[in-house]
Amino acid sequence: MKLLQLATDYITFKQSMGMRFRTESVILNAFCRAMGDIHIVKVTPSLVQSYLNGTGPITTFWHRKFEALNGFYRFAISRGYISSSPLPMIIPKRPALFQPYIYTHDQFRQLIEMTDILSNSRRCQVQPATFRTLLLLLYGTGLRISEALSFTLADVDLPASLHCSQYQVLQDQMGTNRPSTDRCACHLRKDTATTPTPGTKELCFPRYAPWKWPDTKHCRTNFSYAL
Repeated sequence: MKLLQLATDYITFKQSMGMRFRTESVILNAFCRAMGDIHIVKVTPSLVQSYLNGTGPITTFWHRKFEALNGFYRFAISRGYISSSPLPMIIPKRPALFQPYIYTHDQFRQLIEMTDILSNSRRCQVQPATFRTLLLLLYGTGLRISEALSFTLADVDLPASLHCSQYQVLQDQMGTNRPSTDRCACHLRKDTATTPTPGTKELCFPRYAPWKWPDTKHCRTNFSYAL
């Protein structure tokens, strides 16, 4: 049987069982295009290896393609179309997962200092104090940007430092190498023109305009800002 026809039958079989099978379908169709209009028995291990390797370095998608082809060839073997699989026997190690970059205290002071230039920007409508408080909150708690922007004043307890029960960010979970959330609260008290009403659903960081990072060429090297 032709490779494309068998791959189509395999996809139809999987989807008839209630599986979405979208990613696998894309991978198998790309595999058929790379192999050409050939019989399934003419697919050699070298051709399969070439398709798996691609043109760049090995990524996690290599293993995703391997898993899709492995299921396809088990389907073909179980129905007698081929006697053995041309997939490689040696599977490369999965690449290391993404390692987040942690700013040092000096780098974070530099980033905080850069917020001062926003006061002279016509495009950014966010006040430097608001931007500075947001950076302190993100760095001190490890919140995602979407979580921080959805903060309401009801989630913040200034007298008791910072407490956010909605996202389960507790004070005992914060690392000692991060700025204290007491200081985040202090900046929020100092930089807020009016005292927030407890329990209100008003956003702590209203989305006045799209976020734009300051231009790094205007960054000062004098780190007078103290966390």
